[in-house]
Amino acid sequence: IINSISSLQNTWIFESTEVKDGLTKFVHDLVSKKVHELKWDFSGEDDYALQRLKVTVFGAACSAKDTEVVAAAKKMFQDQVSGKQAIPAVIKPIVFSTVAKNGGVEEYETLLNIYKNPSNSDEKLAALRSLGRFNDAALIERTIGFLLDGTVLKQDIYIPMVGLRSHQEGIEALWKWAQSNWEEIVTRLQPGSPVLGHVLTVAPSGFTSTEAVDEITAFFADKDTRGYDQSLAQALDSIKTKAQWVERDHTVVSEYLKQHGYLN
Repeated sequence: IINSISSLQNTWIFESTEVKDGLTKFVHDLVSKKVHELKWDFSGEDDYALQRLKVTVFGAACSAKDTEVVAAAKKMFQDQVSGKQAIPAVIKPIVFSTVAKNGGVEEYETLLNIYKNPSNSDEKLAALRSLGRFNDAALIERTIGFLLDGTVLKQDIYIPMVGLRSHQEGIEALWKWAQSNWEEIVTRLQPGSPVLGHVLTVAPSGFTSTEAVDEITAFFADKDTRGYDQSLAQALDSIKTKAQWVERDHTVVSEYLKQHGYLN
């Protein structure tokens, strides 16, 4: 259920703030009781199924802005930065993401330092992805600047892009960057390379409208897409599918949220 609703939220990412906030409230009501029942202590005594359930519910509660859970994630992060082993490995990406979505320049600098001086490769990649989660315009531009200036390894440039694709401001800034730098991107990554395929799959695919499909198609109309035509087709198909979903169920979702008290 949580994964399905997450897909819905990603597809409704360009809808009104009122509707998006309503979906967040709905998820909060769905998971709040369970996350406080399970708590967020991760023990080696938990079996695999229980651990995965805890991770899933904790992540959903953070995304749904449960005050106590977000505060717990922030405290884990602060304790970890102070030198304690405070963040269980299984939720470190969630904690980093939560701190980024609720943080500013100070948190950005801390996560950037973790990326540059990680304790292991998993932590490095989690920190890198989280740099794209900030929705402040200046921090978005800073992260985008890292994609081609050598800060991020060539094979990893799509990782912060995944973070950027998680919010409207990041999606729009990422596509603008891709258009402005496409020739350099192709030259650096080379047609046919898996990394270029990842970049092309991620960069435009956060959009959810037929207008975006038309714009992206027009941009590539005069480009030689040999070597990445399949990735482009996948990105366009993803957008078309989301656009059709929004068109079909926009009113249904809004009415449900309204009827159940999730719209102001």
